[in-house]
Amino acid sequence: MGNTSTIPTTPSSHHDKDEFAPEIHLTGNNFRIENNGQVFLIPTEENNNGTKMTQGIVVFYAPWCHYCKEFAPVCNQYAQQLTGSSFNFKAVDCTDTAHNGPLTKALNIRSYPTLKYIDPATQEVRPLNIRRTKKDIGNFLREQNLIV
Repeated sequence: MGNTSTIPTTPSSHHDKDEFAPEIHLTGNNFRIENNGQVFLIPTEENNNGTKMTQGIVVFYAPWCHYCKEFAPVCNQYAQQLTGSSFNFKAVDCTDTAHNGPLTKALNIRSYPTLKYIDPATQEVRPLNIRRTKKDIGNFLREQNLIV
């Protein structure tokens, strides 16, 4: 799919509160789509200490979506809280079809926001069937021993 680029993880104050922070964005270039339809994250250097994202939650969203705008601050908060770990929150803009069309098609993204989980053992992108609330995301992160 092409080379991946480093995604900065320094928190930014230059985004609206109802938008996903620029530093958590990924594009289709960050993923590998297999012929059998499986999708895998391509781990990239995430920050200056060399930590790579090998697991996490990816939110597939549309900028015009009301529910996505409500969910963005939750993702931004957890993304900032988990900076420096191998677990990250990332976001993919599904309206950017030039960069993300093949990825959203391969993952059958049909509603927004859609949550996917990066499996830590394989980096495979899998469904994440939890509610899109701060409480449920927090419970999931506690189950993964990522937050207290």
